[in-house]
Amino acid sequence: GGYKEVMMSEDYYPDETGAIQNNNIVCIAVVGFHHERGNEVEWLYPPDREVAFNEEMIEELSFLAIPDQAHNSNSDICYFTWQNHYCVASYMQVKSDQYPPDQEVTRGYVQKSVCLITRKPYYGAYTSLIQAGTLAYMSQNNLKDYDVLVSLYQQICTKFSDFSIDHEMLYFGLSLQDFILKYRKNALVLFKMLWFDPKILFYGTPTEKVCKDVLCLGSLMPLMFESIAQQKLTQIKTWGLPLSRDCVIAPYISLHQIDTIYKKRFIVGASNTLIIKENPLNSDVIVNVIDGSINWVNKNMLDIADLSLKDRQWINYIIETVENLEDRENSDVYVGSNFWIRNLFYEYAKSLLLSLIHHNFEENMLQDYHSGFINNWVNSENFISWCKKVDTETLLESDTGGDTILPQHPATDWEIDYRDKVSQISEHVSDSVSKKLDSWKEISLEGAKNLDVITRDLKESISFRNLQESVKSRVPGLFAYWGVSNDDESEEYVSSDDTLSE
Repeated sequence: GGYKEVMMSEDYYPDETGAIQNNNIVCIAVVGFHHERGNEVEWLYPPDREVAFNEEMIEELSFLAIPDQAHNSNSDICYFTWQNHYCVASYMQVKSDQYPPDQEVTRGYVQKSVCLITRKPYYGAYTSLIQAGTLAYMSQNNLKDYDVLVSLYQQICTKFSDFSIDHEMLYFGLSLQDFILKYRKNALVLFKMLWFDPKILFYGTPTEKVCKDVLCLGSLMPLMFESIAQQKLTQIKTWGLPLSRDCVIAPYISLHQIDTIYKKRFIVGASNTLIIKENPLNSDVIVNVIDGSINWVNKNMLDIADLSLKDRQWINYIIETVENLEDRENSDVYVGSNFWIRNLFYEYAKSLLLSLIHHNFEENMLQDYHSGFINNWVNSENFISWCKKVDTETLLESDTGGDTILPQHPATDWEIDYRDKVSQISEHVSDSVSKKLDSWKEISLEGAKNLDVITRDLKESISFRNLQESVKSRVPGLFAYWGVSNDDESEEYVSSDDTLSE
């Protein structure tokens, strides 16, 4: 990769009457691949923006705008962060014989990306316009004619001028329906991992799938996207949200960003095979975006990932609702929609937090979230951070902001389906016992009620006897109104290696 002298032309400067100013849109660029020099930024508009970027920044942009393994497809979309900016790159490769002879072109294909650089992460909202502009640009005979991209930039500035943060704009183009149907119960597994600020790496091709899956997961945690859009940690003090402390969310990263990320907590996407084979990021889990499988690199995360019977019932309800939709594109249908799915995950998060506060860690009120999950979370740094932010007194006395949120698991009052019980048992017992469960699936619903005893006996034997005492000792003053002072001593916490006594 390298830096090419960026082409600037006085013709492309906005004149005094036609200039369009938009604080959200920074610039548009063309990045090409040269057979000797590698990736390079060939053009940038408006040209006065170029002075704000040094050679190192420009080189980093060139590696991100044409993602790894892009040559394996004729087109792709990539979302990424760069220098505190949010970028959408539309990549295309076209046979070189479609253009006039050029001594700089020595291969059978011309590879270029048109990249929009912005200050807000409205990735999906920009995508269709960038794709259309890239197609128009690459369809020309002369790829040094940038008039169509200047028009595109001005159109985008006009279309997205002077608008404030629109929540739905943040989620535009993200299909939680597809996310649920691909990852199924793992969608909830990954969501519960967010409570620990883990290192989650999504991997695969095309890059667009990777980017969207990263963003879909991030969108399930209340206020995570809103905090990113404002470039500061936004909180609803009553709930102490968002939970994440300093988690990096990057839809796509290249090898050149490894050094800046590997020491942090993150949810990132990649398409380079070296990141998977060598795991230089020391990822806790690696998620395959093609088949939805999870590779548990950090085996300590397995206890966190286990789902309770009520968890399974809850996520299965969501899966079955989406599967049974006749028309998933029908915007008039609420139940089963992306908005519906996101609201259910928000409700799950708030119900869990309210249950913790309202019931003072009573065992029978928390096991529905899985004892292993609760036990690990109250020993995490993220829990301490949440305690400092949440206004527990107000939360207990309020009407939860108009939401119908109860201090219990969303599925607590649901009747148990014997299939959920069999599924849970199958994942907790040895292979020999699991084989016997196959025959149990054929038993009648009445007979399945007898599985209550089996399910109870097979639950993990994590005791909550000393849970209150442990939390009380680690977070001074928590039980008064479940609030935490900002004194220096409240900064101390037990490391994640410490476990609660049984």
